[in-house]
Amino acid sequence: MKVVDSHYSYRSSEQSGELFRSMFSDSDIAASFKCGETRCRYLTTFGLEPLFSELLQKNVKASSELGYVLLFDESLNKENHMKQMDFMIRIWQDSVVKTRYLTSEFLGHATGKDMIAKFESVFTKYNLNKRDLLQLGMDGPNVNWTVYNTINCDMKDNHGVSLLHVGSCGLHILHNAFRTGCEATGWKIEDFLSASYKLFEDSPARLEDYYATTQASSLPLKFCRHRWLENAVPAMQAIELLPNLDLFVKAALTKKITLPRNNSFECVKTGVNNPLLPSQLSFFASVARLIEPFLKKYQADKPLMPFMATDLQTMLKNLMQRFIKEDVLTDTPLTQIDLEDASNLRARVQLDFKTTSLVNKAKKLPGVSEGLIRDFDKQCRSFLMKVVGKMIEKCPLKYGMARNMSCLDPTKLNNKEESQSEMSLLLKNAIDSGRVTEVKADTILQEFTNFLPTAATHSASSFNCEKDRVDTWWCQALEHSQFSNLRPFVKNMLLSHGQATAERGFSYNKEASADNLSQKALKARRVIIDHIRDVGGIQNVKLEKPLLVSASAAWGRYNEHLKEQRQEKETTQNQLKRKALEQEIGELEKKKKKAENDSKQLAVEADNLSFKAQEQRSFTLVDRSNELRLSSRDKQDIASSLSIQLAKKQEELKKL
Repeated sequence: MKVVDSHYSYRSSEQSGELFRSMFSDSDIAASFKCGETRCRYLTTFGLEPLFSELLQKNVKASSELGYVLLFDESLNKENHMKQMDFMIRIWQDSVVKTRYLTSEFLGHATGKDMIAKFESVFTKYNLNKRDLLQLGMDGPNVNWTVYNTINCDMKDNHGVSLLHVGSCGLHILHNAFRTGCEATGWKIEDFLSASYKLFEDSPARLEDYYATTQASSLPLKFCRHRWLENAVPAMQAIELLPNLDLFVKAALTKKITLPRNNSFECVKTGVNNPLLPSQLSFFASVARLIEPFLKKYQADKPLMPFMATDLQTMLKNLMQRFIKEDVLTDTPLTQIDLEDASNLRARVQLDFKTTSLVNKAKKLPGVSEGLIRDFDKQCRSFLMKVVGKMIEKCPLKYGMARNMSCLDPTKLNNKEESQSEMSLLLKNAIDSGRVTEVKADTILQEFTNFLPTAATHSASSFNCEKDRVDTWWCQALEHSQFSNLRPFVKNMLLSHGQATAERGFSYNKEASADNLSQKALKARRVIIDHIRDVGGIQNVKLEKPLLVSASAAWGRYNEHLKEQRQEKETTQNQLKRKALEQEIGELEKKKKKAENDSKQLAVEADNLSFKAQEQRSFTLVDRSNELRLSSRDKQDIASSLSIQLAKKQEELKKL
């Protein structure tokens, strides 16, 4: 378990027996201990994984009445040269919501049809009832929506229910919205940050020149192109290092140091000559900082959907305050504000203090006109408008269920009228999805109404989202039997959340794949890691009889696996031989048929010449007729020889 949990290679366990015998020379156990690479490999894949998978399936089965959420995401596995599609399952386990690793499927092509086939395989293999599937967690590519719509239609047609819809992963939406805003400005900040990092990457000579020229103690940080919002720190670092980069560029151009001849240097040279680059970098970082707290909060594994609508609205308002008039924000719902209407916009974008200071410094530089400053203001406005517009278009706020989940926020239960209204709308969403009947919805709403006056007794107002778990709070608050209908409904709703766990799984894949693992071994390591994380560390794994029995059965399972592999190899080889023989038999049959046809044709021509020879009394025609007859016999001999070869090949084919 330590090998897997710490992402060691199987080979790292070699000679561990000798090490233990040196450490514990008086131990009988150490004297007989053996665990080399092969044993470590089969103990994990055929000893630990089967038991931990069985325990997970028991947990899934135990929570089936409360439903489950299936999360999926795909990424290229460079070691296996295939696309890896990870499946996670979110269930209720021990009175809390947990997201567990289920399995991985591997694909070449990843069309909607290919992915649906993998889904069906997972449903069948793990005996998952589609009717109990509440939601699909995913990011937003079109192919994923194809999968979503296909499964949703199948559930409607065959089970009479539909998926609960709260949109795709909100974290992806924010990253993409921020990237769209940045690209709309034309600043090409991503190019400058990437170039300034790559200029010194893997270049000791250039680094030496940089340190000698600038006396600097730090370097530009790496720009992350797939997580744009995490680039606020590299941007601020770049602002601090711009004077050093300027010195380096001037030294290179005056040939005091070696002149780099690459695109990175040209990009950095263009950047340091841009007087507004510090202001652009600062504004870029300030917008990222407004969104970053939301990202950090919603990368947690615990349920947070009840708080998402409020947090999204707060974040949107903070962004919109920069360029939308205050009275418009007060009088109009945020998602209904027309961002293109000039009457809704501030005269100037509200800049943060750092950017304002940098703009004022830039104004004093030669060549920086008032028109250039106005253009910068327009670009900042365009940045914010694109970010906000993309968020409103894609974020979960457009889905009623995501907004109405706020009724499960303990801190808002003191507003009874609003909570009842949101619960009523949430129940309507559930009715439309076929999850509850109208009669049961009335009962649930009544129980919720009865619960509201008691919320204060459960310290609802002092609930802290950062420290407390909303699933635990509701389980304790609804433990009384008078809430027997409300309790399972709330539990169903709390299963909805985001995609962070599935995304995090790919970092495990990268670490686990370093040992050149087979697909089966990679999945086994993921299952073991998931179980260790679930119980809270290796020290909490129960070393009881089921584990010992499963470990002792590993050798037998491993041998059975090797036997199956040999059989598969033999079957594959036989199939290849059969295919080759069938092709050879086909060729022989064609040759035989051709030889027989040629023989018959030559015989006919010989007979015709013979008749002509008799009529014309020509010895020349007789000679030609005899020659053709001899050729006909040769062809017949060839056909006979091919028949013998065919018989042998057909006999070989029967034996396969």
